[in-house]
Amino acid sequence: MTMILRSIFGNRQIFYIFLIWLCLLLYLFNSLWLKQHSEGFLWYLSVCYINDFLAPIVLLSIAGIALSMSGRGMNRFWQVLLLTIACGAFWEFGSFFISGTVFDPADFVAYIAGGSLFWLVESLRRP
Repeated sequence: MTMILRSIFGNRQIFYIFLIWLCLLLYLFNSLWLKQHSEGFLWYLSVCYINDFLAPIVLLSIAGIALSMSGRGMNRFWQVLLLTIACGAFWEFGSFFISGTVFDPADFVAYIAGGSLFWLVESLRRP
């Protein structure tokens, strides 16, 4: 698996663009089909947490593109985790100031899971 990821996605920017498109497709699938056709626990996940899981992957991919243009990158797990937690805090605590939104501490678990998956796939891709 590692060799496949490295051979296909040797270029970081192409890899990050692929992740953004994949998350967009998963978001559309979730919004247009899964929420309407799922039941029980899967419906609950699709309504409450799948988008929160995908958001840090997109954000970290955009940050990765910007950093790679300057010759830098997120080379440590703590960097990914710190950015994920900071954005999660902004998104969640911002809900206190925006009507119609709610604070959900479980969203942090989804954010951290998405950021962790990003790190795992990125570390497999890296030589």
